Amino acid sequence: MRRPIAELAQILADQGHEVTVVWPMDKKKSEVNQLHFDKLLKGNDSITIVPIWSKEIGAILWNVPTDFRVISKLWKVGRTHDVLQVWAPFYPTPLLPFMMKRVGLMKAKLIGTYDTIPSYSFSMGRITNKLFRTFFALMTKPFLNAANLTTLYSELLVPHAVQAGFKKSKLRVLPTGVHLKVQPKDGDIREEFSIPSDVPIILFIGLINKRKGVFKLLDVAEQLRKEGHAFKLIAVGKGPEQELFNSLIQEKGLSDVFLAPGRRQDVHNFYHAAHAFILPAEGEGLPGVVMEALSYGVPVVASNIPCIPDLVQNGVNGYLVEPSNVPGFAEALSTILKDAGLREKMSVAARENIAEWDWKVRSKEVEKLYTEALS
Repeated sequence: MRRPIAELAQILADQGHEVTVVWPMDKKKSEVNQLHFDKLLKGNDSITIVPIWSKEIGAILWNVPTDFRVISKLWKVGRTHDVLQVWAPFYPTPLLPFMMKRVGLMKAKLIGTYDTIPSYSFSMGRITNKLFRTFFALMTKPFLNAANLTTLYSELLVPHAVQAGFKKSKLRVLPTGVHLKVQPKDGDIREEFSIPSDVPIILFIGLINKRKGVFKLLDVAEQLRKEGHAFKLIAVGKGPEQELFNSLIQEKGLSDVFLAPGRRQDVHNFYHAAHAFILPAEGEGLPGVVMEALSYGVPVVASNIPCIPDLVQNGVNGYLVEPSNVPGFAEALSTILKDAGLREKMSVAARENIAEWDWKVRSKEVEKLYTEALS
C-alpha cells in the first residue's frame, strides 16, 4: 500500500464518494507487518477493500497475482465505478486494467499515475535500465496509452514520460499531498533507545534497499564520526537487504552511532525527535517521508533527483545533494547539526513551504482530474 492511496481514499470517502481500493496482498501477511498508514483503510465503512491475493518476489519487490479471480474482480470494479486510478503500472496486477481497457473489458475511465519513469528519470543500473526500457517499448503504445489520462507527480517527469512513449496530450501534472496535521508525540524515542538529550538525531525512514541509498548512510555516519560529531543516525524501515544492512553496521563498527529498529507504527515520534532527515536515494518520486518530515519541521538533506527539488529548496528548508556525493551529504548534515539558528530557520521554512501540499488543496485538484476524465 502506498501512503497517498490510503490518504486519498480516506478523504474521498469522507466527502461522500464510493471508494474501493484494489490492493495486492499476501494472505499470510495481510494482517501483519502493516505500514503506519494502512490503518486509514481499516474500519472505514465507506471504503471497500478488494484484495488481489499475491505472492511477493522479495528480491525485486514485485507482487505476482496468485488470485485466479483477479480478472473478474477488476472487471467488477471497472463496471461499478466511474473512475479507476492506477498507481505505478510496472507490476503485473496494476498493468492488467490497461490491457482490459484496450480490449473493451474496462468500462471505468482509466487514469495511470506515475511517481517516476524508471530508467528515464533515474538510473537503475545497466541491466535493469534495459529491462525497463524494453518494458516501456512493448507496453506504452499498445496498453499504457489506453488510459484516458496519465498523471505525473512533477513537471520534471514530463520529458521523461514523452521519451518513454506516453502521449503528451494525455499527460497531466498532479502531485500528491500530505496531511499537515502533526500527530502529537506519545512516546519518547530518546528514552526508549537511551539517547542523551544533547545528542542530535539524524533520521531515515524508508525501504531498506539500495535504491533508497541506505548503504550510503553507513558512509555518511563514518564521515560524521571522523569529524568528531556526536549523533545518532536512526534508519527506520524494513526491506530485502535488511540482513546485509544490519551486518554492515556491525562490521563497520557503527553500532555506537547507528540504530536500525526495523519497521515502526509510531514514526511520528521519530519525526518529533529528529534534528535532520536524510534520503540519499538513487531514484524517487515525491517521497512521502520527505513530505512528512517537512510537515514536522525537520530540515531535509536529500538527493537532487526528480521530483525531490519540488519539495526541498536548497539552503532554505534543507539541502539537495547529487546522489553519488557521499561527502556532500555528510557536509550538509554537519552544517545543520552545528548551527542551531540555521536549523530553526529551516524548520520554520519547512512548515511554511509544505503548506501548498496539503491534501485540502490536492484533493480538490484530484476531483477536477476525475471530472475531466469523465467529460
